[in-house]
Amino acid sequence: MTTLRDQILTHYRYGGQPQYTERLLTSVPLDVLYQTITDLLRSNSPGEFAETCFFIQDVVISTHTESAEKFSEGVYTSPVVSALELLVQYAPQYHARNLATYTLGKIWSTNSVGTMIEAFYRHFETDPLLASRLLDEIKWLNGVRDAPHDMTCMQEAAHNWNYLTRWAVVDHCYRGPDSLNIPCLEILAQDENPAIRAEAEFTLALTKNEAAMFDDWPDDEDPITPEREAKNRILEAERNRIYESQPDLTFTTLEQRFWVKAKALQPYDYHVMELMQFADELISNC
Repeated sequence: MTTLRDQILTHYRYGGQPQYTERLLTSVPLDVLYQTITDLLRSNSPGEFAETCFFIQDVVISTHTESAEKFSEGVYTSPVVSALELLVQYAPQYHARNLATYTLGKIWSTNSVGTMIEAFYRHFETDPLLASRLLDEIKWLNGVRDAPHDMTCMQEAAHNWNYLTRWAVVDHCYRGPDSLNIPCLEILAQDENPAIRAEAEFTLALTKNEAAMFDDWPDDEDPITPEREAKNRILEAERNRIYESQPDLTFTTLEQRFWVKAKALQPYDYHVMELMQFADELISNC
């Protein structure tokens, strides 16, 4: 007989099949399901941990049944979210910290923002890859709950001694162009590190272009005037020119190249000094 634990771990193979998910959700009381998920989140197996996170995401985001709605309504006060929050702060491996952060963001756990901010200050110097993810999810969840976005984390990271932490701020700003990011980007566009400076200059230009594009954007009911169309064409041409200046070495390409090398040795974790040494070599060869 297939156990509940096994059903959760094999759920991803049946993605997109609501009937399978529905049978699983109704097979046991919710408190039993929540506790089983929590136990799996504490697993020492990275594969089991990942499958469990995918299950949580799929039920909350993609499964539109009455049972899934009940699961989603109760998950925020269940041990599941508490376990994910603990992992964001204290998991010993980057893989677990990152996936727990991503899962909390995907399931709209708005009450987890405070925990994410605490985790940011705990890890931003020693785990710059996670710092970028945390900035993304903090901003996203603040938007979901219609709360003003607190720029304090980003501003402090932009002045940090660790250049990888500063570079992580640029990475975050690139993924979510926002006029609020401009002051930080203006600082980082003057950074002593050439790789940060190059990506910050590019991202700053892109952000200003995006802000100009949506400045005085007409309401849906209002027709777009010829003047507006002409302005849009100019801004689109400018954006194309900006993209032509995108640097080859960005924080994202650094991360991608680093994991290609690191996964052969340690696929689920890294040390900041290893990443810094790798980054130093790439920057010196640019």
